[in-house]
Amino acid sequence: MPDIEPRMIPEQPLTYSVSQVAVMLNISRNYAYDLIQQNELPSIRFGRRILIPRLALEKILASALPLRT
Repeated sequence: MPDIEPRMIPEQPLTYSVSQVAVMLNISRNYAYDLIQQNELPSIRFGRRILIPRLALEKILASALPLRT
């Protein structure tokens, strides 16, 4: 197996679980699944596991914030 250089490992995770996102957004896990089903929350599926990309979540949150001038 090749050596992994420290700079190759991201400081923040690339994806979050549905439960993690629910806690971050202060919503229920069931509501998070509803948002995924309604395509309101982007997700990727690996087998039975559903993950939410960090960058997609950050983009959604940034677009929801009002711009300060």
